[in-house]
Amino acid sequence: PSPTIVTHHLCMADQPDDPSLQDPWTLVRLAMGSLAGESWRLKQALKEPSNAWTLREPRGCTWWDQYKRTQTFDDFKAALPFRPNTTTAIHVMVVGDDAELKRQILLKDVLRHVEGFTGLKVKLLGGSDHPVPKMRLTAAGLRKSPDGKQQVGGHFVLAFVQGVVDPRAVCTLALTPVDLYPPSRYDYVTGMTDALDRLGLYSTARYFQA
Repeated sequence: PSPTIVTHHLCMADQPDDPSLQDPWTLVRLAMGSLAGESWRLKQALKEPSNAWTLREPRGCTWWDQYKRTQTFDDFKAALPFRPNTTTAIHVMVVGDDAELKRQILLKDVLRHVEGFTGLKVKLLGGSDHPVPKMRLTAAGLRKSPDGKQQVGGHFVLAFVQGVVDPRAVCTLALTPVDLYPPSRYDYVTGMTDALDRLGLYSTARYFQA
């Protein structure tokens, strides 16, 4: 079966002046932007996209309403994803026990996957070349979860990483084998983010439970 592209349901009053913008595949193509560097298979499929994918009809609104929910170029600029002097590298750092994380995942393979998926260089921080300070997990709100797992506050770890990130990086990914809990509401989380600092914190603890 052909894959289905699912849209969100939000209606807006304005309509496009250009009739061609009523066509859903025109809007999909506009939202995708440049295809420079993409595979020839994707480019070929987009010549006759209805033969490759199926679009679900939006409920209670038009395709234009759906398109207006996508990020505009002005929104992109306001988010400042690439600031002056930004490098073209994604920084990755390990918080907690490096050896435990490497027992859970093939870290080098994960980094190669991120590099291949994004097309950006990935730099693992740590060691003599790119030293990073170690965080004492006892200072991160250490506690036991309701199901007996040792946890630290994800918000505390995120604050620590914010203090050591290189603002020139495209983004920073922090990986930890330690279970995380948020400030409130949930017993645990598998990750937290800070969009302003382009920072993501991810825990592998719940994916490798005994």
